[in-house]
Amino acid sequence: MRIEVDHLFLYGLDPEAPPTGLTLALKKHAIHVGRGTVQGRLYDLDDFAAAVRSNDPEEVVHGDVYRIEDGHTQSMIAFLDLYESADAADPDAPGFTRVAVDIPVDTLIHPQRAWVSWWNGPTPEEARIPGGDYAFHQARKPAPPAKGKRRRS
Repeated sequence: MRIEVDHLFLYGLDPEAPPTGLTLALKKHAIHVGRGTVQGRLYDLDDFAAAVRSNDPEEVVHGDVYRIEDGHTQSMIAFLDLYESADAADPDAPGFTRVAVDIPVDTLIHPQRAWVSWWNGPTPEEARIPGGDYAFHQARKPAPPAKGKRRRS
């Protein structure tokens, strides 16, 4: 199968988080193109961010667009499918489904076609991220209590 779209739209990266397999793969095989938006709603499902489609043009998800380097598109998409448990063959399967969408990008004149991972699972309203910006949302969350440290009396 030949993959013609070689850009990714990623909305769930926390710039303050320790490196992950995904961020390391991006650093090695992709180039940051700019910030973009896609019509949708964004949720914080504790372990990950999840975007769902929306019919309301006022609802947007903010994220980053990356161009995958030549020769690495197939492997990066396969890695993302494993990372997100995406099933491109079954758009109704629970989890993420990858879809190519035209994304307006702040550094480009024309929209860029990029893969977006849409969530097909439950999305409790209390988990919704107002404004649709995961990095901004993460920066405003209170820090979790330190584990394993006891106060001396």
